[in-house]
Amino acid sequence: MPIPYAPDKSWNWMTGCTKESEGCVNCWAEETVQRHKDLPGYSHDKPFTVTFHPKRVEQPLHWRKPSVIAECLMGDQYHKDVPRPWRNAAWAVKRDCPRHTFIACTKRPLCMVAEVMRLQNTPQAGMLGQVKRLENVWHGISVENQKTADNRVPFVEHVDEGWLSCEPMLGPIDWPTEFYYAKGVIVGAESGPNARPFDPKWAEVTLEACRRSGTKFYLKQLPTSMGGANWDKWPESLKHLKVRQLPWKL
Repeated sequence: MPIPYAPDKSWNWMTGCTKESEGCVNCWAEETVQRHKDLPGYSHDKPFTVTFHPKRVEQPLHWRKPSVIAECLMGDQYHKDVPRPWRNAAWAVKRDCPRHTFIACTKRPLCMVAEVMRLQNTPQAGMLGQVKRLENVWHGISVENQKTADNRVPFVEHVDEGWLSCEPMLGPIDWPTEFYYAKGVIVGAESGPNARPFDPKWAEVTLEACRRSGTKFYLKQLPTSMGGANWDKWPESLKHLKVRQLPWKL
């Protein structure tokens, strides 16, 4: 399932997760996986259980056209139930596909930072060989309100190509005076029948914080009542929020 800021391919070498914070309440990934519970590779009774899909791991090696690839949209590769050999295998593929750009996101930044530092700085045995920083991998951290921002944003400083996802954004965030270490911030209102409220002022504050820090800003969508993702339908009073910048190239 492509997303606007990673539109070319999806690479779900693992799927599944458990709820981590308020942003997970109406998880669209869980709902999507539930619809595929009868397909091979999924548990019929618990399809959103953390699951490895070994036949998918090497998919990017066969995609010859340089692509922006959304990685693990249907799960969180930094979940505690994902063993290191799974991530090692995926990292090796990303290393061998410099033509592609990989976009991933997590609500578990401590694990992400630890694993990225391990994979980038430690000689690995077997198929990985000597690894290094991969400039084609963008490490995202998901935050939805002040509580999660306080707990997670500082981790962005510890990874290269780090960015933030405020999707869904569920409350105002008092951003640091400068957070230049975040290469980009993506903001979006929650969608779906159970969508929670979104105030455009939250996006305005985030846009100003990004401008102070020289950080790219991307407003994906407003509430459905305000035009959703179609900014041609956004109210004239919000035209200043029609900003869609990305730190990576499409």
